[in-house]
Amino acid sequence: MAELDLVREELRELAGRVIAEAGSPEEPFGVYLFLPSDPEAALVRTIEYEVFDEFFGNSPDLLDAEYGEYEPASVLIGVLDHRRALPVGACRLTRPSERGLKTLADIETLWGAHVEESIARADLDWDRAAAWDAVTWAVAKDYRNKASDGLISISMLSAGARLMRMCGGRIFVAVLDCKVLELMESVFPGGWQPFPGCDPMRYLDSPLSVPVYVDMDAYEPVLAAHDATVHGLLYRGVGSEPVMRQPDFASMLGRLGVEVPPGGVRR
Repeated sequence: MAELDLVREELRELAGRVIAEAGSPEEPFGVYLFLPSDPEAALVRTIEYEVFDEFFGNSPDLLDAEYGEYEPASVLIGVLDHRRALPVGACRLTRPSERGLKTLADIETLWGAHVEESIARADLDWDRAAAWDAVTWAVAKDYRNKASDGLISISMLSAGARLMRMCGGRIFVAVLDCKVLELMESVFPGGWQPFPGCDPMRYLDSPLSVPVYVDMDAYEPVLAAHDATVHGLLYRGVGSEPVMRQPDFASMLGRLGVEVPPGGVRR
């Protein structure tokens, strides 16, 4: 217990520094963007380790082994509870690079399917340079309730989607546990689609997972027609401002070597 308390206090200190550097925002929560090499990335990793151990029995060593190869091209998204100075949400995205994307590699090595054939069968008009991998996302146990879970999850997905599009991407790929995919479908109907030729199977101790994709450009008018509120939250971060500090996109774009759009970007 003493060791756990020490780790928690170290996280509070680290989160407190991030919050202070952001100007001590008044919103209860905030979305923050990190690179894997940042000391602050420990805030994201901690939630990943806790949640993936809880649900799938994945050890930190397993997660590091699976995702470490892709870290040089990754961005980590964290949600912090400003009042408690603790991390509560974690998401890991991988950008296109020479290393490729883990989801696409797993489609070929684990599912035994040919990626280009699956893309063609799905009638997708995109190349790999337009795709980002939504590798992980997780919400801390104490925050999985109707009041905060949805807000934290959609805020991370929104931050990732907006950053991806600012960088010229438009497609998310991922391997989703089938229960998570079912939940996603309830919020974003018609969004995430399984890759053709890839049936659900056991994956990293998830009983059933499946590779999926979503074209964020094509899906935008679909979601707007279905639910204008969710569309605003996902595509523009509109509606969450009173409780969720928006990420500093301009700073991350600069670190990624991407030109900031004229007039800046919406935080």
